[in-house]
Amino acid sequence: MLFFKKIHRIKYRDKSNHFILHRADGTTVTNPRYVRGYIIRFKGKNSTLEIYEPCHLNSSRIVLFDGDHFIIKKSSGPIFVMGGISSRLFIDEGCTLNHTHFYLNSCPNAFVRLGCDCMFSTDVALWASDTHQILDNHSREILNNRYGITIGDHVWCGTRCTILKGTKVSNNSIIGAASVVSGTFDTPNIIIAGNPARQIKTNTDWLRDSLPGHNDKNNLQTGN
Repeated sequence: MLFFKKIHRIKYRDKSNHFILHRADGTTVTNPRYVRGYIIRFKGKNSTLEIYEPCHLNSSRIVLFDGDHFIIKKSSGPIFVMGGISSRLFIDEGCTLNHTHFYLNSCPNAFVRLGCDCMFSTDVALWASDTHQILDNHSREILNNRYGITIGDHVWCGTRCTILKGTKVSNNSIIGAASVVSGTFDTPNIIIAGNPARQIKTNTDWLRDSLPGHNDKNNLQTGN
């Protein structure tokens, strides 16, 4: 509990780096010296971090390198973000992220975009690149170029999922626990699961409400 109350000094390293804190009252604070409850580190130059309050990121750690631009709207953590080179992260408002890891490192222009009202369970990892090169043995051509990750609005992701580069998941979808997700899932309102993940059910939706009791048959039918 002591960590949640601790005030951390922000290390900007270079004057070209900026942290913009958008207050709930519409005002902004640029480059504050301290932040409560989470750690921000600028390791390179020309990077920008924008956070919109109220944003509850206790126990989070955010690291930016050269030319990164991260925007985190009214959501809650804890999260871990490892930036890269000109990488982009956008988290829309209303997301709840429980120890979610975002890896944008070692690949220029990698990006991750999360829509609004997403719910990620514990220990989900999003890898916007393979980090290291895979080469054709004859031509020496790089085979694993970068691809971003796009997650739609109102997506529920189960515990211990891994979401790989090039993944696109449409709105109102569910990702089963421990899935390894790669590829494009254009259809909304689906459930995907497995390793590798595949579509297993269509025409579904989900609520943040807890499951009703066994006797609440009407609630099960109506979703109330």
